[in-house]
Amino acid sequence: LRFKYARTNYTHTEYEGASVGTVFNNRTDEARLELVHRDVAGWRGAFGVQASRRDFDAIGDEAFVPPTQGRDAGVFWLGQRAFGPVRLELGARHERARIESESQPLLPARQTRRDFRTNHLSAALRWDVDAALNFKLGLDRAQRAPSAEELYSNGLHVATGAIEIGDDRLKPETAKQRSIGVVFAP
Repeated sequence: LRFKYARTNYTHTEYEGASVGTVFNNRTDEARLELVHRDVAGWRGAFGVQASRRDFDAIGDEAFVPPTQGRDAGVFWLGQRAFGPVRLELGARHERARIESESQPLLPARQTRRDFRTNHLSAALRWDVDAALNFKLGLDRAQRAPSAEELYSNGLHVATGAIEIGDDRLKPETAKQRSIGVVFAP
């Protein structure tokens, strides 16, 4: 059984000359619990849960993102099984995320709360020809929920010189990857 917890309090201050322009506050708590299980039908692996909370606000004339609160929780399993010199590795994760923002009175009506469900799946096949040579084939499908900044930004980001406009209708992004590899280490 493994447990990890992290708390981050981050403040970023942007100055305009000698005076404070905008202060960004980001407070995050994250916890992860993993349970390594005994072999089940030849499979070794771990189950787990992971959750986080993020509170963000920007204070000042150039606060282009409203205060937001984000919460997410996920469950996962990672496992592997050997078949002689070939090893199969599998992974799966399901996650739920919620992002809420304060309404912005000068903007058209926007969704101030968004809920997302994302899924991640991976599989890899590794063949150890000998101690110096192995081949690996992998398939991955991963999803990512939009961030608060991507959903709710609206205004000039002075540090980058860009006008950032979020879209509260965004859906999760999906990435698919296929990989093949050869490792030769004499």
